[in-house]
Amino acid sequence: MKIGLTVSLLIVLSTVLFAGGDGESPESETGFTIWSRSNEKAHAQWAKVMNAFTESSGIPVDYPLVDNTDFENMVARAAAGGSLPDAIINDTAQLGNLRKQRIIAPVDRSRIVTADEIIETAWKAAEGADGQYWGVPVNTQAFLLFIRSAWRENLNRGIPESFDELVDLALAFRNEDPDGNGEKDTYGFVVPGTTQRGYASWFWQSFLWSYGGDYMKPAGDGRFRAALNESEALAALEWLKDMFYTHDVVQPNAVNARTGDAHPSFISGESGIYFTGPYMIANFDENVGRENYEVVPLPPGPGGNHVMAEGENLYIVDGAKNVDDIYAFASYVTSEEGQIVGMKTDPDTNSVIRLSINANVDVSSVYDDPYWGVVEEVFKRGGRYVQGVPNWAPFRLAAAEFVNEALASPDSDVKEILDRANAEVERLLAEQGVLAP
Repeated sequence: MKIGLTVSLLIVLSTVLFAGGDGESPESETGFTIWSRSNEKAHAQWAKVMNAFTESSGIPVDYPLVDNTDFENMVARAAAGGSLPDAIINDTAQLGNLRKQRIIAPVDRSRIVTADEIIETAWKAAEGADGQYWGVPVNTQAFLLFIRSAWRENLNRGIPESFDELVDLALAFRNEDPDGNGEKDTYGFVVPGTTQRGYASWFWQSFLWSYGGDYMKPAGDGRFRAALNESEALAALEWLKDMFYTHDVVQPNAVNARTGDAHPSFISGESGIYFTGPYMIANFDENVGRENYEVVPLPPGPGGNHVMAEGENLYIVDGAKNVDDIYAFASYVTSEEGQIVGMKTDPDTNSVIRLSINANVDVSSVYDDPYWGVVEEVFKRGGRYVQGVPNWAPFRLAAAEFVNEALASPDSDVKEILDRANAEVERLLAEQGVLAP
């Protein structure tokens, strides 16, 4: 295959050019160990990418299946014990956290053969607040609505085109017996509201943006001011709280639900609307049935159309062996061939390259799936990454505590909670040295 041959030659050339240049890679052995935060099906697809790279380059890759449920803590423990792998594939939002722990090394963009093919938006998600690159982007995605289309059609309802219509559809799914079993046993809206891994704030983020709010806003010169006590944030959190108590459309125990707990509510037919990532398309095709659900954009909110965009970076561990080989892998996985291998799926795997970060890849034609065309449309129209503070993770975790507190009781004082949340954002900005005076 022409693409495969070209990539293989580039990888070999890259390895020859850089090998031994700085003493990083022992001449006596090649290869590296890599971990990813992946479930078994995603791990199986990443393994196909690793194997294809080895076939192209001759460079072996050790890619064990590791526990993805406590991945960040496992990485931290490995760092403390001196047992880290040579490279890690993990969320873009973990960049600052990995830097703070001094786990990762800066990336030399010029050593990646395919660097100019990677879309600049993706590169921004690999850039630290210091202007250096600390990862290599390998995939991206944007969040969207999954709706039980059979329920919507049974009730003769349209696709929601505003937040008010989204609420109306959720109410219909809760109150109008969309599955036709004669019982009021369905729910409208799935929410993963736990504080674990910051899920509550992560889920709320797109709705906050769509109301025109944010955790913080740029104040120039790389500094920020806290913004969680502004009216837009208040309206966004009250809207979500209303889904719990005023409208009663959220699945049971949502305040304690992780994503792994939330998925079954949609799959089982308990709930009819789920705002989540496109990595669930393959899962829902298998477990819900393509004929029973649809993928549509989140409608614009009062502040416009903005949805969470996130993805994964390849991080090089500081002190890794055979760094030249890792750069060769980075060149392969970001190439047209590497991206397409990661996008190809079967019933036993999950796609690990969701939207391609390579500008030359036509996502819709590779997947041959209109749902992925919707994902691409949503990303281009309103996909948005989190603010470029030195370390995003503490903000997400702290905000999740406050969002969860607001959602946990019908009597919660949302304004008072957000005032405290805003003070915490200010404290974290100051701690990271980026609070505007």
